[in-house]
Amino acid sequence: MRAVLDELEKLLLLQASADFEFREIVHSARKLQIAKDPDDNKFLECADAARADSLITGNRRHFPEFWKLIKGITSREFIGIVAPHFTL
Repeated sequence: MRAVLDELEKLLLLQASADFEFREIVHSARKLQIAKDPDDNKFLECADAARADSLITGNRRHFPEFWKLIKGITSREFIGIVAPHFTL
């Protein structure tokens, strides 16, 4: 199972880097003081400005589990969410 997830992660990264439709430049309208590490607030600011559903991070302990409608998830959790929508 881990090998399948690793391969899917590679495919997703390749797809995201090749497909500009997944990218959007956002500008935060305000400064936040939410994350435990002040340097991580910029990621919440971007997620908020983009109206994101999720914030993908390898460092969940610095972020609240939920903030507004944004859920902090790991890359593995993200793969679990999107994997059923891809065909290999």
